Amino acid sequence: MPISSLTKIAKQYGLQVLVDGAHGLLANPVDMAKMTKGDDEEIEGEGIDYYVSNCHKWMSSPRGAAIMYCPKEKLRDTVLRYPPVMSHGVDDGYF
Repeated sequence: MPISSLTKIAKQYGLQVLVDGAHGLLANPVDMAKMTKGDDEEIEGEGIDYYVSNCHKWMSSPRGAAIMYCPKEKLRDTVLRYPPVMSHGVDDGYF
């Protein structure tokens, strides 16, 4: 099911939407503008709320390097202000 269809359903229930794009980034075209606005640009906040991806798969960066994109300023100033960060392998070190 397309991300836009799932997002529309989630928004009907007042849910926030996070896309885990670990396998999509650089492997497939990613239209962030479309994902963040949704199909109906008239409806404020219909698109995704967060997009995350690791960077080691397609960018040849070290394990643990990642991105998180949040287009909505309100969420960046509230939910993400002091995020609790926990990651797989957090105690493994860098080497």
